[in-house]
Amino acid sequence: MEENSHSTGRPLSQVERIIWRLSEAAPMNVTMVARVRGPLSETRLSASLRVLQQQYELLQVRVERDGDFLGFRSDQVPEIPLRSISAESDSWVGLAEREINDPISSQRGPLARCVHVRHAEDEHHLLLTFHHVVGDGMSGVYLVRDLLDAVAQRDTKATNHAIPKGIPVAMDQRLPAYTRGGRGWGAGLRFQAASSWSDFRFGKPQRTRLDVSQPPYERRIRILPREYAASLSQQLLERARQENTTVHAALAAAMCLSVAEDLSKDHPVSMKFRTPVNVRGVLTPPVGEDLGLFASMVFFRQRVASTDEYWPLARKIRTQIKGQVDRGVPCMLVRLMPVLYRLMRADQLSDAEFSHRWYEATPSTCGITNIGRLDVPTEYGDLQLQALHFAVALSSLGDFSCTVSSLAGRLHCNFLCPEPVLSDSHAEALVERIESRLLRAIA
Repeated sequence: MEENSHSTGRPLSQVERIIWRLSEAAPMNVTMVARVRGPLSETRLSASLRVLQQQYELLQVRVERDGDFLGFRSDQVPEIPLRSISAESDSWVGLAEREINDPISSQRGPLARCVHVRHAEDEHHLLLTFHHVVGDGMSGVYLVRDLLDAVAQRDTKATNHAIPKGIPVAMDQRLPAYTRGGRGWGAGLRFQAASSWSDFRFGKPQRTRLDVSQPPYERRIRILPREYAASLSQQLLERARQENTTVHAALAAAMCLSVAEDLSKDHPVSMKFRTPVNVRGVLTPPVGEDLGLFASMVFFRQRVASTDEYWPLARKIRTQIKGQVDRGVPCMLVRLMPVLYRLMRADQLSDAEFSHRWYEATPSTCGITNIGRLDVPTEYGDLQLQALHFAVALSSLGDFSCTVSSLAGRLHCNFLCPEPVLSDSHAEALVERIESRLLRAIA
């Protein structure tokens, strides 16, 4: 793809501005990890990346910061860089850690890059990394699907999925009617009152126990991966259904109980558990399968003791999450993000100062980003997609979290551990404790 000689684009929305400024203090990258079997050459992959970039406008932009202006520009943006290496099959972990932690040059663009890891003639990993300001986990699923689709097309000129032209309208500029005007202000006040009541009732949220003190913008993310066989994944699904809850809530219960035990074996702890949610289906105009940041958050709030019963806790988590989604909390949080930004006078702060203030103002204990069962093909011509999961660097949150996805019945969990504040031995013990609780619960 030749560099554009003309400039198109638009200003960043208020929420995009927040995400971009946080990422300037510490990277906020998403890395999709695809395990692929079949013949895959660097030449073919490079041509397919050009197709993918032409398909999505947000892969053709950079971010320009000029005085008060902060926005996307499409002039002089190079092709998506591709790096090809040969390495062992388990090397993807260290490479993915590098990808999520190393900044993307947003001022130069593009806001994505790709690493092709060749293990054998027919065994590969693809690591597709993009800046969080232009995409979320579901965006990454569509990108990998369309990239492999392009590889499978003989003429490499188009894929099977048509995407609307133009840079997508930002999430906070397509919120539903109930978040706007007087109705929106009223809903916002009710949400803030409920949050204050939760803090009064359960106490200030406790963070994951850290081993050393360091600002969030100086942390790096380590990945501890877990992949579960289809038989075990099915067993978890069936048990969760028997207990009238969900796989997500079962995973969340294992994490909440393990983190609570790590914080205090004797007393309940004030837990604020993050669950990012997909809001594509409730925005106007509808989003569909476009690239962009279209995810918000809900929280489970409770005092949790390590001795709490597993499945009742999972049911409580499921009930709270569903209730907040049904009440429209995710979109209200998007509506309130710029309000918090203005209250802390963030435009007068450096990016590092802003990152630290945001971290202090939005405390949480831990969280799981679960994009669920992936409804994408596994066959692309002579290529087979064997696994698709992801990792994300959210140093602005600075805590312990996990990303989850499921493809062809296999569950993939990538535990994300901030270093050096969470030591290697501490992180590994925490993950082992979570896994042990989960396996005991479904035995």
